[in-house]
Amino acid sequence: MRRETKIYRIAAYMVVAAALILIVFPLTGLLGDGSGSAIAAAATEEESGAEDAKEGAAGSSGTGVRITSIEDMAHARVGMIEGTIFHSMVAERFPEATQIFLNTSSEMASALQSGQIDCFLQNEVSVKEMADSVPGVSYLDEPFSVESYGAIFPKDSAGLPEEINEQIEQLWDDGTIEALRVKWMDGPDEEKVMDDIVFDGTKGTLRMATDDSKLPFSYRDKDGYTGYDIELMSVIAKRLGYKLEITGMNFGSLIPAISSGKYDFASAGIAYTDERAEAVLFSDPIYYGDTVCAIYEKPSGGEGIRQAFVSGIENTFITENRWRLILDGLLVTLRITLLSVIFGTALGFCFYFMRISRFRVFRVIVSVIARIMDGLPEVVVLLVAAYIIFRSASISDVWVATIAFTVLFAVGFAHTLKVGVDSLDGGQTEAAHALGFENREVFTLIVFPQAARNVLSVYLGQITRLLKGRR
Repeated sequence: MRRETKIYRIAAYMVVAAALILIVFPLTGLLGDGSGSAIAAAATEEESGAEDAKEGAAGSSGTGVRITSIEDMAHARVGMIEGTIFHSMVAERFPEATQIFLNTSSEMASALQSGQIDCFLQNEVSVKEMADSVPGVSYLDEPFSVESYGAIFPKDSAGLPEEINEQIEQLWDDGTIEALRVKWMDGPDEEKVMDDIVFDGTKGTLRMATDDSKLPFSYRDKDGYTGYDIELMSVIAKRLGYKLEITGMNFGSLIPAISSGKYDFASAGIAYTDERAEAVLFSDPIYYGDTVCAIYEKPSGGEGIRQAFVSGIENTFITENRWRLILDGLLVTLRITLLSVIFGTALGFCFYFMRISRFRVFRVIVSVIARIMDGLPEVVVLLVAAYIIFRSASISDVWVATIAFTVLFAVGFAHTLKVGVDSLDGGQTEAAHALGFENREVFTLIVFPQAARNVLSVYLGQITRLLKGRR
C-alpha cells in the first residue's frame, strides 16, 4: 500500500510540475511575441482548402475569357482573396461568373499568369504595386466599385473605438492622413519607409491584427511591419499613450480574430460593408479608394516566360527579403515541435500513471481527454485553444499552439507507453517485487527500459508526424 501511495504521489508531483511549466513559462516571454499567428492562418487554409480545390478545378477546365471591360466578367473566372467583400458583389452582379478564392496577392498574381483565373479584384493601389513588379499585369481603367476603408473592433468594445475615431478626425483635419496617403499610395518606393515612432505606453498595450502581405496597406519587410495602415495606427497609438503589438495573419482570418476578442482591433485595408458591420465595429474611414479588375497580357517575345519565372522567384523570395519570412516560419515550426515533444513527453508520463491508477476518477479523466483529442482534427483543437480557452489570455499564439500540441502529443505518447509496458512479461514485475524492489524501482529500472526499446520507433514516428502536421 505504501509503495502504491508513493507512485501516485510521484505522479501528482509530475502533473503539478507539467502544469507549472505550461503556465509559468509563457509569462517569461521565452518565445517572444509570437507574431505571425499561424493559428488563424491554419484555420483559414483548412476551411478554404477544399473549396479552393473545387473552384480551381472548375475554373481551370474553362477556355478562358478575354477581359476588356467590366461586363466581360459575366462569364469569367474571377479570383479574389478569401474573406474580402467581392464574393457577394460578384455573385449579385455576375451570378454566372466562377469565383476562385485564394489566400494572398502573390497567389492571385501567379494564378493570373498561369491562366487559372481570367482576372481578379483588388484595391487599385495594391494592383499598381503588383503591376510594377509582375510583367504583363495591368488593370481596367473602369473601376469595379468605390470603397471606404477603416479599422475594425470587437462588437463589445467600449472606449477604444471612440478614442481612435477622435484621433482619425484630428488627423484628417491637420492633413496627416492625406500626407500618409500621398506617401504610401502615390510616392516613390524609396520614400515608403516608416518614420521612427517611440511609443509612450503609459496606458498599456494595444493588440493589433493585420494582413502581413497587403501592399501598401500592411506588409512585412526586413525591418518588420510597415505600410499605410501600420504607420497611421502607430501614430494614433502614440498620441493616445499606448504601445502597439502587431500580429500578422491571412486577410480572411482578421474578422474571426477580432470577433473572438483576442485582439483589440485590426487594420489592413479593410473595406466597409453592411455584412461585416454586423460582426464587428468599424472606425471612421481612414481611406477611400477604387476597386479594380486586374488582367494579364502575356509579354510578347520569348523573354516573357523567362521574365515571368524570374519575377516569380524575386517576388517569392528576394523582394523585401521574403526568404527571411520563410526562415522565420520554419524556426517557429521547429520551436513549437521541440517544446511540444519535451512537455508532451512529461505530460504523457502523467497520463500513463493516471491511466493505470487504482483511482477511477484519474482513469476517467485521461479516457475523456484521449477520446476528445483523438476525435478532433488538429486545426479544431487549435481553434478551441486560441479562441475559447485562451481567448482572453495575454500569451502569444506560439505558446497557444505549443500547449495544444503538447496535449495532443501527450495523449499519443501515453497510449504508446502503455502498449509497450503491456507487451512485457508480467513475471518480471512479480519477481522484482519478490526481491524487495519498490514500485518506483521496478518501473524505472526494469519495466521502462524494456518498454522504451519496444516503442522507440513509434515514438520517433510520432515526433515526425507532429513536425509534418499529420496525426
